[in-house]
Amino acid sequence: MFFAIAYGFRQWKAHLAQYLLLLVGFTLFAMLLSINLATAPSLFSAVPQWVTNTSSQYVTIGLQSPKDTLLGVGSEVLDQAAKAPGILNMVKVGQTPGAFRIDDKSFKEDIGFVDADFFSTLGIQGIDVKAADFDNQAYVSRAFERQWGQGSLLGKTLIAKASGKGLHIAGYIPDAIAADKKIGGAVWVSANNLAAFFEIGLPPTLPAEQIALIKKQLVAKVPFYYGVAVVKSGFEPADLQRLLNEEDAQKQEGDVSFSSNLDNMKKYVLPGVNFAPGEQSQMRKQWWVILVLSLMFGLINVLNLLSHGINQFLRRQGEFATRIAVGANAQQLARQVFLEQLPLLVPALLLGWLAAAGLALYSNAHALWPLPVSFGATVLALVVATLVAATAVAISTSLPLLALLRKSQFSRSKSQDASPAQRQLSRLNLGAQLCFAGLSLLLAFAMLHTQWQVHQQEQFGVGLDTFKLDASDGNDADHPLNVPSLLVMAERGDVAITKGGFVSPISFPSKTAVAAADFKKDSPNINTLAVSGSFFSVIKAKMLAGGEPNRQGVVLNASAAQILGLPLDESSIGQTLFMEKGDTLGFEKNQAIHVDGIIDDLPHLGVLNKHQPMIYGLLDNLDKADALSFIVQREVEPALVQQLKRFNQDNGELWTLTPTGSVKEALAKLNVAMDNMVLLAMVLGGLVSLLSISSLYNQLEAQLRMRKRKFGVMLAVGARFHHLLGLLSLELLAVAMAAFVVVAALVWRLNDRLALSLNADLASLDVVALTLVLLLAVLAFCCLWALRRSLKRPIRELL
Repeated sequence: MFFAIAYGFRQWKAHLAQYLLLLVGFTLFAMLLSINLATAPSLFSAVPQWVTNTSSQYVTIGLQSPKDTLLGVGSEVLDQAAKAPGILNMVKVGQTPGAFRIDDKSFKEDIGFVDADFFSTLGIQGIDVKAADFDNQAYVSRAFERQWGQGSLLGKTLIAKASGKGLHIAGYIPDAIAADKKIGGAVWVSANNLAAFFEIGLPPTLPAEQIALIKKQLVAKVPFYYGVAVVKSGFEPADLQRLLNEEDAQKQEGDVSFSSNLDNMKKYVLPGVNFAPGEQSQMRKQWWVILVLSLMFGLINVLNLLSHGINQFLRRQGEFATRIAVGANAQQLARQVFLEQLPLLVPALLLGWLAAAGLALYSNAHALWPLPVSFGATVLALVVATLVAATAVAISTSLPLLALLRKSQFSRSKSQDASPAQRQLSRLNLGAQLCFAGLSLLLAFAMLHTQWQVHQQEQFGVGLDTFKLDASDGNDADHPLNVPSLLVMAERGDVAITKGGFVSPISFPSKTAVAAADFKKDSPNINTLAVSGSFFSVIKAKMLAGGEPNRQGVVLNASAAQILGLPLDESSIGQTLFMEKGDTLGFEKNQAIHVDGIIDDLPHLGVLNKHQPMIYGLLDNLDKADALSFIVQREVEPALVQQLKRFNQDNGELWTLTPTGSVKEALAKLNVAMDNMVLLAMVLGGLVSLLSISSLYNQLEAQLRMRKRKFGVMLAVGARFHHLLGLLSLELLAVAMAAFVVVAALVWRLNDRLALSLNADLASLDVVALTLVLLLAVLAFCCLWALRRSLKRPIRELL
């Protein structure tokens, strides 16, 4: 055994470059596969790992935002949902910033508000809560205690700034929950204490009882709670979602003055315990991409090792023939060649495990991949990755050996060069290498091409800064902004105003129909945004047809026009639209609205996700707004800031002007996740290229070795180098064309799905041309180099 391992080490030492390339390849394969398998239980489970009461069936209730994320709702909505048939129990949890004091230090941190039975309902361990005492207790995260920096917080008193109520710090929030951005936070207290932390700008002359009553009424409507309900077996979340939304529709029927932004959102009921469906969906896409890339990467490594094995075993035919002649059998030889691969397999697995563990620790420390990974899942992932890698190595070494161990291979006549099976295996290996290399490079180049377009288009928003004006105490509904008095600032043409911002705007959807107010279930639900008339010129929107809207009209972006079936030309101008929730833009219910213009899609949700249907209406139709965002050219920014400050001072300083950064930088941040994915794809694509070059060269060298006698005879009768090159090139071209046909068929089936999920167009002419040129260049280089090296030997040796 040890002799075979030592002999294998000497074999790999003689091919050091090939060994290092395969070592890197199998290390990355083991690392990626381990990470994928270890994170799968957390990512695809219906409940987080901190929920231990898995015998119950849960649903999560909130509001569905235009970007398909889950937003909070008021407690009165959850109280209504708790009465629905099929609901056994309902608990709520929410998070909002709050001010408090511990000893002589003041803080404003995220505070979680939960029901006392939240812990027992979900079976949360690591926190001992007694319902009778919970209203007078607080629990802190260990991260906040470290921030405190003065030892343990247990036993201290936390005092709410708004009310002066003191809470005894009784324990710690479990780390897994504290890390959750939606419900974690620095402090957890009882939901009954929300009013104690709720700051509201009421006159101090009001009686305390009246202030308490007002707070109680407002607290019931504060939209930051998520509901977690225990439901009966077989309960369908879609049924509850439909029931809640139908009740809302009945409440709003006939009420044309109804204009609450939150009520324009639909109730969202999700299976399991899930507070971040959008983020989870994005992580699942990334998980599948990394899994597919790692499996393709593993296959490339296997094929590379297979090519290397064919080449080396052909050189060792004499050695194997001698061993068979002295009594060795196929099992003994197969065991020997597998042991010879241990100097490659063992270091690759060890390095892969260490890399996976290091990446997991780094990710947890910097919150790069917010998925808790259990020890059991990690061990299972490492075991599976080890078995997969060992099986792959065993198969890639046994296949060429089995072909050579046939007795006919050691007794064939001198006129034979290779068996038909060997030639077919060689062609199949070469074709598979080209297929996988082509797919990997297509994906990497497609994502790189998209990213290049992004960086070209990220010049959008250069020199534009944004500001937000809203109520100082956070109670926007109590201090609405007078829109007409602020629209005066946009009249000069270098300032744009929107209700909801520009990057990731708070926009509200409305069902929209053309020509008649016929709203069906499949009617398009299009986001709306109220803007000033200067908006389109300030952001330099590309007008495809028409112009800026008047007060009875709207502007559509290209995606909205297409989803409504309107052409992107002047024939669409003047068409009549009807909006089910036109009040978001200041229109009456079922009011006829004219299309005044069509613009190119704007990157509200990032350049990669800019094809979102949008309808723009004038802010002039609205009298009041809870908050407004200003977009201004940098050179006139100081003048606008001074003007807004004077406006605020003249109105009792009820509002706060907050800088929200430049448009360009905000768009760049939306693209960070895709940047990381493209970097990973390019690294894997580059390694695939190196492995493909190495494998192709080994495969071509093996083919030449199997046919050296034929080439020797051709050279002996007068053939020249270019004759042999032409013959070999024609055969390789046939294999390459077959591989390209397979790749084209796969691209045709996968491209639409990848274009939607990854914004990667594999069928782009630039991407296809670059991939073809690179693969053909690699194939030509390997062919020339292998043929030249093979023909350097004398004709007598070839014969």
